[in-house]
Amino acid sequence: MILRFEEKTSCLVGDVMAECAAAGATVATTGKNYRFAEQGAWRAQPPLWESLHSETVADKPGHYRVSEAYPKGDVKVSYLYEVESPTSLVANDNSFDGKGKAEIREMLMSWKPEHLTDLSDISTRIANGLTEVSHELVYRAQEIRDAPWRGPAADTAQQSLRSIYENVRGLASTHGHVALRATECAQILGTAQARFDQVVNKGGWEFSDLWHGDDDDARRFLGDVHRQWADTLERLPEAATIALPGLIPESDRDVYPLYRW
Repeated sequence: MILRFEEKTSCLVGDVMAECAAAGATVATTGKNYRFAEQGAWRAQPPLWESLHSETVADKPGHYRVSEAYPKGDVKVSYLYEVESPTSLVANDNSFDGKGKAEIREMLMSWKPEHLTDLSDISTRIANGLTEVSHELVYRAQEIRDAPWRGPAADTAQQSLRSIYENVRGLASTHGHVALRATECAQILGTAQARFDQVVNKGGWEFSDLWHGDDDDARRFLGDVHRQWADTLERLPEAATIALPGLIPESDRDVYPLYRW
């Protein structure tokens, strides 16, 4: 669930970066300095985001690739849970009902905490990269203010940069929260895997064919893990949002559907 939310949030980051590049293109004297919007190793987004942006859309060959959320849209966490909260999902989870401790152990040990750690690293890089971009936007706005450029067009450029800046900062915060929650989930899983045999298999796993143990203990143990995850997921941001000026003309947009997967 965290991965899907992060992938969709990364699509909004792509929208903001496209808007940033468009803003630079409208400022003839400093537009060349906006190439930072199209660069940066921090933009190592989740694989699905990369595949979406590499696709071609025959009927809209625009210069800027944006999601259908552009210029104003959001990605809600509730969408991931099909309107249910994580706590409700855990309460209604029967995926391990009737399973014995051996099956539950196999299920638990098959989960990979390193996948969550990798996601946290990606989210952190994006958050840090967005923070750097926000600083760049401030510098560019100062350049415009110091340049001999006055009038309605200059005022509009400043307002647009301020709006983009606010979007960048908001998305940086969202990615930072996602990184923290992913790290917490990884820690919960790693601890559970390390403690399972000690807590559940009182007779020692090597004697499991002689001592049947308590399957209820195993089910309760996994239930506790799920509840810890639910508590963590409840602390995710409710949504990631963008509210951009909309500087990219419709004729220059190559739009892909955000909510199709």
